[in-house]
Amino acid sequence: MRYGLTVSPEFGLSLDVRVELLPPGAGGRSTPIASGYRPLCLIGSPGTDEQVFGLCELVLAEPLAPGNSGDGHLSFDTAISDDVRPLLRVGSRFDLAEGLRRVGSVQVKGIRP
Repeated sequence: MRYGLTVSPEFGLSLDVRVELLPPGAGGRSTPIASGYRPLCLIGSPGTDEQVFGLCELVLAEPLAPGNSGDGHLSFDTAISDDVRPLLRVGSRFDLAEGLRRVGSVQVKGIRP
């Protein structure tokens, strides 16, 4: 094992999104997020109570403060891209979380090939 090396995930599915962060008083973060933020994405499966979740990375033009909204690009790790692709379409909404805490939501504005 080598120490000091970080392995970057490989990203597949990429979306244009509108991000809405919860304010701290509603359980959201107390600090802003910036480009490179890697929350958990919680996506519901239609007709079931199941959720697909996985690593994603958000790219923003500028930091986004709690309680605010902004546009960005969200990419999913290749390990889950094929699982989430059929669950998403333009207009779909899903949650962003840090562990068990929901910190915001995303609305899909576009899906990149």
